Amino acid sequence: MIKNQLIEMLFLVLFLNASCQDNKTRIMDTYSDGNIKTIIEYVNPYDTSDFKLIGFYNSGDTNLVISVSQDMRNGISTYFYENGTMKYRISYKNDQLHGKVTYWYPNGQLWQKAYFNYGQIDDTICDYYESGIIKSIGLFNNGTGEFKYYHPNGRLWKTGKVLNGKEEGNWFYYYSNGIKSGENVYKNGKRIGEYKAFYNTGELMEVGIYDSNLIVQNTFYYKNGEINFEMTNLAQRSRNLVLWTDEQKETLISDCIIEKLKENKYRGDDYCYCIVDKIELLRSYTDYLKETDQERREMMQLIDRLCEYE
Repeated sequence: MIKNQLIEMLFLVLFLNASCQDNKTRIMDTYSDGNIKTIIEYVNPYDTSDFKLIGFYNSGDTNLVISVSQDMRNGISTYFYENGTMKYRISYKNDQLHGKVTYWYPNGQLWQKAYFNYGQIDDTICDYYESGIIKSIGLFNNGTGEFKYYHPNGRLWKTGKVLNGKEEGNWFYYYSNGIKSGENVYKNGKRIGEYKAFYNTGELMEVGIYDSNLIVQNTFYYKNGEINFEMTNLAQRSRNLVLWTDEQKETLISDCIIEKLKENKYRGDDYCYCIVDKIELLRSYTDYLKETDQERREMMQLIDRLCEYE
């Protein structure tokens, strides 16, 4: 053990000596064709804890500039798209987000701006669609926030509280026509207790109970108020007991939106979220991927009736 530590210390000394020679710049990595990928630019060549890490695209254009002081990210770090436009401008203090943080789309349109206090959102955070329309706004005080999300047409999509980065309390959801699409309760980021879902014309569509994000009981309704026994019984027989991860849901939601756009059929995000929620109710992600096209079509015929979108 001691021998290994001595070898590591000797290596570190040699590394520092090599880094602190005549110039203040050291090449860290190159592309396969020899073009520079990353360099370190020391503020003081005799202080290796204070430097800038600069990255380049293979074209030679700047990719990122990260400011490091006392071996921690401090100050402003910037990231760029390959077309040269700014991607992120992030303020750090002692390796934590601190101050104003800004993100842009490749076309230069503002994507997000937020204010942080030692890693925690402080004051406001705003997201924008690429069109420039506001997508969400959160107002924070001591880790507690009130969030509002909007559809691309500017109408309210969902709203609720956030505590320490996780949903908390009552959340309400709306279609892009302004009618409520659902409501449920969160505790520490997990859905609990009774929830309700509505058709885009206002009628009750589904009511049930969550237990730590899993639906343990639910009933489906037709628009006329009668129970949809077909879907209710199917859910009882086939209820999935394995939660999907956020990444799995986001993947399928993204695929859903893209497919509808390819078909030249406008479907809002709320429609695709509904589709994913209903599939998760009936199938694990693994089982869903294993199904044949015919099996998926039969399941989707039922689900689509509940998630229809005008």
